Parts: sequence; C-alpha cells; structure tokens
Amino acid sequence: MTYALRYSAFILLFSGFYLVGDLRAAVLYEQSKIGVAYSLFQDAGAGFGFYSKFPQYSGTGPIFAGGGTSYSGTLAWLRVKRISGVGCHVPNNINISATDGNTLIGSVGTGIAIGDYCDFPISGPNLTNQAVGSIGICADGTCKGNPGTLVLDGSPANAGYMFEGTQTLPAEPGGWAFQLCDSGGCSGGFEKQPATSTPTSTPATGASSVLFLPGIMGSRLYEESSECADESGEQQRWFSTDDCEQLRLRTDFTGQSLNTLYTKPSESAVIDNIFSLSPLYGDFLERLADEKEKETIADYRAVPYDWRLRLEDVLKTREENGKIIFDQSISYQQSYLYKSLEELVATSKSGKVTIVAHSNGGLLAKALLVEMETQNDPLLDKVDNLILVAVPQVGTPDAVVSILHGAEIAKGFLIKGEVSRQIVNTAPFSHHLLPSEQYFSAEGSSVQTPVVTIEAGSVTDGWRSQFGSEITTHQDLIDFLSKDSGRIKPATDDLLNPEVVDNFLLDYADVAHSVQSAFAPPSTMKVSQVAGTGVGTPSSLTYFTDKECVSRSILSFFQCTEYRDKLGYRAVFASDGDGTVVLPSALAMSETSQVGRVWVDLDRYNDSRLISIVHRNILEVPDIQDFVFNTVESTTSRPYDYLSTTPIDPSEGDRLVFQLHSPLDMWVTTENGLVSSSTTEVSGALYERLGELQYIEIPAGENNIVLHLLGQKTGSFTLDIERWEGDSLTERVDYIAVPTATGTKVTAEIKSVLSTSVLGLDLEGNGTIDADMNPAGELIVKNVVSYPVLVTTIEQLSLKKSLKQVLITTIKSAEYYSNKKPALPLYLKLEDSLLTASADLIKLYAKKGHVSASDSDVLLGMIQVLKNKQ
Repeated sequence: MTYALRYSAFILLFSGFYLVGDLRAAVLYEQSKIGVAYSLFQDAGAGFGFYSKFPQYSGTGPIFAGGGTSYSGTLAWLRVKRISGVGCHVPNNINISATDGNTLIGSVGTGIAIGDYCDFPISGPNLTNQAVGSIGICADGTCKGNPGTLVLDGSPANAGYMFEGTQTLPAEPGGWAFQLCDSGGCSGGFEKQPATSTPTSTPATGASSVLFLPGIMGSRLYEESSECADESGEQQRWFSTDDCEQLRLRTDFTGQSLNTLYTKPSESAVIDNIFSLSPLYGDFLERLADEKEKETIADYRAVPYDWRLRLEDVLKTREENGKIIFDQSISYQQSYLYKSLEELVATSKSGKVTIVAHSNGGLLAKALLVEMETQNDPLLDKVDNLILVAVPQVGTPDAVVSILHGAEIAKGFLIKGEVSRQIVNTAPFSHHLLPSEQYFSAEGSSVQTPVVTIEAGSVTDGWRSQFGSEITTHQDLIDFLSKDSGRIKPATDDLLNPEVVDNFLLDYADVAHSVQSAFAPPSTMKVSQVAGTGVGTPSSLTYFTDKECVSRSILSFFQCTEYRDKLGYRAVFASDGDGTVVLPSALAMSETSQVGRVWVDLDRYNDSRLISIVHRNILEVPDIQDFVFNTVESTTSRPYDYLSTTPIDPSEGDRLVFQLHSPLDMWVTTENGLVSSSTTEVSGALYERLGELQYIEIPAGENNIVLHLLGQKTGSFTLDIERWEGDSLTERVDYIAVPTATGTKVTAEIKSVLSTSVLGLDLEGNGTIDADMNPAGELIVKNVVSYPVLVTTIEQLSLKKSLKQVLITTIKSAEYYSNKKPALPLYLKLEDSLLTASADLIKLYAKKGHVSASDSDVLLGMIQVLKNKQ
C-alpha cells in the first residue's frame, strides 16, 4: 500500500542515545531499528527516499527532536543497509544536519555498493566532534526538500517502529540501519545496539513459524455481482456446486479473469471441508491452531490465493479493503504472500519460517523463492524449510486429460466434465501443470510411459502420421495440444473429441516450467518432497478407432447391420501416485544433503477407511502433519506408521479394469460391496469419469464380480475389460458397438478368464435377458419380438414425428391390455383390435410412401408374431 507524503523529507536520526564505547575504530556512530524490511522496488526512484516503510510522515519539521547524541572524530563515510539489487544513488545530495535546522554537518553524494550496504562519502564544514541535540539525514539542508531514492533494508528482525519508538503501520513494519564512519571506512553489519555495546538480540531458539499454501481449488473466490443470484452483492463463486457460479471462474486465452474475482485475507478463505464428511484442509488447519495454542510454534498463516491465475500473477495480488486482488503494477514484495512471510519471520521463535505447500501451492512457493533469489532478497535466508506435499513439480498427465476431455470432480457432484473442460481450457493453472520437458527427460525423475498413444485405424491414422504413434517429448505434446495442430475444436458438449489450446497459454506454461526448473534451495534451506503412492493415477491416454452402430436388424434390436467408425480413447492409470500426481513428478528433485524424499503409503492407509485419502486431501493424513511439526521443531519425536524415507513400491497385484464408451451408466458389485459413480465400498477400487469415458478399477482377487450397465438413451456402446498385473496389461476383451436403448440393462458375471465372460442384454430392463453377446461379438437372441422391441424398431424409422407418435401410442395401448389379459378375456380382444389397428396404420403409411415396402413387411411380421403369442 502506498501512502501520499505531504512532507517529503525522509530522516534517519540519532535520537537520544549515547554511544558507550566504540567496538570498531572506524565506526563513530551507528543506529539500527529492529524489524522486517519492507522495501518496495516500485517506489524506488519515484519520489520516495530512504524507503523501508517509514516514516510515512505528514507533519511539519523538525520531525524529531532528541538530546544527548554525540560522536568523536571526523566523519568521512555514511553506510546504510540496502535492499540488494537497488542502486546506491540519490537524485539530490543528502545533507546531514542537526535538527535545529542551523548546523550543516556535511553532504552526501553518490554511493558505492558493497555487499548489502551503500557507502557514501561525506564532505562539509562541520564533520569533526559534533555534539548536538539530534542528527537527521535529510534530502536537503532544511529537511523539507525532495527525498532521495535510496532504498533501505530493515535491520535483523524489524518490529515496525518509527524513529521515536512509536509503532506505525502495524501491517507493514519497517526498520533501518546506518553508520557514520571516519576515514578508515565502515565495517560490519550493525551488530551494536544503538545505546549500548550489548548484542542486538540473543540467538533465536525454538520452532519455526509455518506458512501454508493450499492447492488448486483450495481457496474460496468471490465476486460482487448479481449474476447467478436473485440479488446483487458478494457471491461466493468457489466453493460452489452450481454450474453458473463455476462458469464465472473462466479466464480468457491470456489467462486473465473474465470477471472481477477475489479472495480474502483470512484463514476462513482456505477451504477446510468440501462437505461435512469430505475434509480438505480442515484437520491440518486445526492442527496448526492447536500447535500455536500449545506454543509449539509462535504463529502460522494459511494464505489463500486466486489459484486460477498465472503463478507470476499471484505474486502481484495485494490486500485492499478486506480483499486480495490482482494488481499488475506492484512488485512481489508488495504481495499479500510476501508480507505474510515477513510478518511470520518477525515473530518466529527461531527467526525463521517453514513453508508447507500442497500441490499447486508448491509451484507458487518455488516461483516466489526463485524471484527472491533473483533479487538477492535477504528474506530468502529466513525460510529454513520448504515442505512440498504432493506437488506436481514437473507436471502431471492428469492435466492433459482434463484439458482435452474434461474430468468430473468428486464424481460430478462438484463439477461436471463439460463445465470442467470450459474452465481448464484457458485457465493458467491447468497449463503450468502440463508435463514439462523435465517430466520426459530429467535425470532421476523422468517418466517413460507415453502421455498419449495413437493406435492405427481409419479415424486415427491422420493423427498417427502427424504426431507419431507415441507422444514422449514435451514438444510433441505441445504440438498435439496446440490449436495450430489442425485438429478441429469440438463443441462444448462434445467430450469425446479432444480440445485444442491457445498458443499463448502454452508459451506461458514453458515460461512457468523454466522458473520451476531454476529453483535450487540456498544453503540455508532444506527441502522435503512428500509424495503419496498406492492410488490409481492417470498416466496416459490411448486414442483408437472405435465403431458405433448406425443400423440394426429390424427383427432383432441387438443385431447391428451397419457400423460407422468414430474416435475412441482409453485411459491408463498407474498405482505410483496419489490419484492426481504421479510419483516421479512429486519427487522430481534429486536427493542431496539439503533435499529429501518421503513416501506416503496411501494404499495401506486407506484400507478399511470410509473416506479415502487421495491427492486433494492428503494433508489430512496424521503422519504428514507429524512430519511437518517434526521438521519445524527439528525433532524425530513423533513416529510414523505410513511414512518412509525409503521407496514404497505400491502393491498393485492383479486388477481388473472396465472402460465404457457409451450412453450408459456403469457400476460393479462384488461380495465386498459396490463401486459406482457415487459409492466406492471395495478397498483398492477406483471410479473415474474422464470426458465421456467411465473407468472402474478393482482388485482381481474380489469374488462374485458382476458388471452392470444401464442405458440412458438409444445408441451403442463399446466396453473394454482388462486384466493388469502390475504395470503389464495381460488380457483385454472388447465388446464393440453393442446397441442399447433407454432402460436397457446389461449384466456380466466376470470370469477368471475374461474371454469366457458373456454380456446379458435386457432390452426392456424387466429382468428378462433378451440376448447374450460374447467377446467375439456373437449374438444369441432369446426373445426376438416383444412390444419394447417393436417400439424401439419404429423409433429407428425415418418417419415423420407425428405419424410415428400415433403408431407408437397405438402399440403401447395394445401392450397395456396385453399385460392385463390374464385378469379379463375382454383385454385379449382389445389387444388384438389395437394390433390390427397398428397393422392398418403401417399399411397406410406404406401406401402413401412414408415407410418402405421392406420395412412395412418387417413391422407387419412383428405384429403377427405378437398376435400369435396371444
């Protein structure tokens, strides 16, 4: 925040302290005010002189008066502590004068940068043995002129006080440090107290304070708007389960928000629980509060941020009127995040801060630390530990899937796939989460599985020729994603065909990746990489040429007579991940004396638990919380049950995978329970919906495995059933382009040998199997003609809608009386009469050319079969 200065002189003064002995011969006098430096690069050179957030003064001079300050010797040099990277120049000479306004001691010209200091030569008439009431360093002789542009750093740990000792700007503390020296020059880093030779402070001891950065969708976002609501005012756009609210989160192709959204500078803006039984960060935030109350740590800060934005833009969000807003004009040191870090340092027991970052929060933390390193920011040394929890350091294939096809979040209860894809297509976060070049090539962390595989086939051969059979490099992935690839942009509701991406965001992703790869911890910092393993995690997509049924036998609904090629895709899930981030990405940094790796056995932890821990809520694992506090306290007193500093090889074993491409719902039952879009009762099982693809995975050792499908509309489906042993696909059977209709039920008892499994097809959903189909596509029809079959057959005709409706109504009326005829013989006659009327309608339609003669013959034949069943 910038304040207007009505009084433009900036003063560094000696205010009423005697120098008790000189520990260094060259230093005649020194002053330092303890605190955290707030230096805003934007203000340097813009009319703000000795700028370290003080004094924001609006009174009249002399600003300060004091007494008893003196020095012996002849001044030759002025040394001030500076922010590294800021020059040691001023627009006007700085004059050192007594605050009586009469005695000019000397003037200061352009300085010399020496390390973290600026040394200025002093010249003037009264440099020797001054004893005055107080001394001010002013921009001119009257302390009322233009300020300089020297930017001062605060001394070691600033509490934020004015010169005379009163606290000011409590949210933006500042400090200063300077020396007056003789011809021998200045030395040291202001070790002395202003009034005594006692050390400035005793060494800090105790635990570090904690700064926590949540991940994607972990912070609440708000908008002042009347959209999606009955009245205007502040609306919470996230968290929300409403499509309209969620679509307000969209950004443009440059990654800028389409709407004016903000978060709030409050812990409550970090989401604790999604629903009452679905924690996100709730337990971890409670643990932080408990440890503060027990005085294990002095303080902590959970920092919300707008997770949709580019990482560099989050470093340009500041607090204003209770909101955290994006402001392109500020520097990273003015950001809410940076100021939160400074404030934690100021009160920390150890004088240090441990950053705990989850998922995207880890990428943000590294972006901040790289910027601090680039600017030689002294605050960097105050971060003693960086704990990266489930951070996709070199990207994740899950981002590829989400951008291309959309992915339901929380099985569609939070965000539907169609809405998800609209948001992530232009959201910066989804692009800097794409697999980077290091994902494919970094030593010790690269992933060998192709992100995309393209099989041969009439629909996919063009892509295969253009992009190759496998995408195994970052550039190949960019070429495939880009709108310049030649791929057609799909309609919003078309989740089968993959999206294309604007090059601007792909270029941004490359820049973000380069920043991440530039991170290397300084010697004062340790990094811990914490990775979950044992949960199925998207690792690859395979595109293939699928088929759909476009014409079927008029006598047998399930017998397809004409096919059409279409695009299909399958997903590959790996067990070495947390459901979102694969292990090599979460552990991308090589182990050194400063960088460690920690594995979390989520497979074992989740065994028999009602709510599974996956990527989004991994910080709810108590062992991870214990690890955090062992780290900040530099202890090993808290033991672990599920954490290991040696690799945990996930026990994959055999597993069965069901992948459905269709207008049906899918679920699986076993003796241990149900696995569906709403429930996962089987330990080690997984349900995901990726675009139009439904994916279920269960341990192959489950007994009484039955697959269930329920038709949602008329069409056809392709079903793949796979057996995996570890990372190896050992068997797959495909049921291709099987006709279905609304209400159709499909069941299959899954045998140990998949090729012996048979689909039972129940067209009407009445419990009667109408046909069986084996993996070879062979159909055994059990019930050729029925009322539902006849109705479905008519629905397939190219017949005017009104005529079709009259015929279907007549036939359904006949079906009504057919179901009642055992009760009363009259119903048999009514059924027969209605079937005769239906036959007459068909003959009339044929005579007038509404239906073909061949279709008419088939329909009349089916009606005769129904008559014969009476």
